[in-house]
Amino acid sequence: MKVILISLFLFGCSQKYTYYPVINKKNFNVEQTTPPKSVPPMIKAKAEVEEFCEGQIFFNKNAFNITESSIKALVQHSCPGSDYLIDAKLTKLWWTTIVYSRSCVTLESYCPQKRSK
Repeated sequence: MKVILISLFLFGCSQKYTYYPVINKKNFNVEQTTPPKSVPPMIKAKAEVEEFCEGQIFFNKNAFNITESSIKALVQHSCPGSDYLIDAKLTKLWWTTIVYSRSCVTLESYCPQKRSK
């Protein structure tokens, strides 16, 4: 029982999901989850998954801040040739022990295809 309690003290994990119905890649803001005001008619096409992880030993760098700053690059890299992403889910995963920490961010989305009128 003591081993379990000590293990819980030495290990921590956090996971956060954020859903974006539509992302305008040119004006993306992580905190804004409402869709842009004017969006052209689009339908889902190809699914895309982008992921970035960073590790940290003791206090040599801040893995969490590095992954947070990589989110805009993940958005820009998804669906080349398109200005929008559809039904995007951003997952932030962070876990730590006394010695090592790891932070990951995953962006799952669909590339849009213009809908004919």
